[in-house]
Amino acid sequence: SQQPRFAGAKTLNRLENVRCHLKAVSSETGGIIQIPAVDYDAPGDFGSLELEPTPHSDFVGVRVPGRTERIETVRIDDLGLNDVRLIKIDTEGMEHKVFAGAETTLERSRPVLFFEYTKTDFAWVKGFLRDLGYRCYYAQRPNVIAIPAEFRGVELHGAKPVED
Repeated sequence: SQQPRFAGAKTLNRLENVRCHLKAVSSETGGIIQIPAVDYDAPGDFGSLELEPTPHSDFVGVRVPGRTERIETVRIDDLGLNDVRLIKIDTEGMEHKVFAGAETTLERSRPVLFFEYTKTDFAWVKGFLRDLGYRCYYAQRPNVIAIPAEFRGVELHGAKPVED
């Protein structure tokens, strides 16, 4: 019998290029975020869970009274990524911190970026990406796609430029 292609490889769901880190991506490595514990057995919208308070919180879920969870932070720049082509960020208000911790990776790899903008410090994000030479466009609300300025031949039909 033939060996499966992934035999012996340490893979999850046969994804050889995926590494999971039980950490929160932020602007510093080794920090700790402490949140009220979440009851993951209760129905909820866990995709809207915020690790830090935001002015526009919309988390729909159940917290466990009297318990907290500690989450260690890591910067994208400290993950040892060499050839990044796309970064998708949906961090419920921490997008500006993710970008701050990814500056070297963005300068080196020049990936396309796709992120939400509604809960984060969008003014800071726009200025940061502009200074790094990215052009930002509104994709489908509440998302932005950012393209390195040197990708001159890229056209985004139906996407409106983000104004400063």
